[in-house]
Amino acid sequence: LLDMVHIIERIIGKKAKIKLEPMQLGDVKKTYADISKSSESFQFSPTITLHEGVKRFVSWYKRFYLED
Repeated sequence: LLDMVHIIERIIGKKAKIKLEPMQLGDVKKTYADISKSSESFQFSPTITLHEGVKRFVSWYKRFYLED
């Protein structure tokens, strides 16, 4: 999550106000996410980086919510 926050900070040029809280029930300490089986089954593999995807999302968000 912090990686995502830092990417957004760099894209919008502002520092986030981060308030760290204790872990809650259901929070995941580690993940072993793996898309290899779905890549095999659907012949799909991501073509853009996380940073580029977040950048595109921020651009869309600004257009959708901030422009009149």
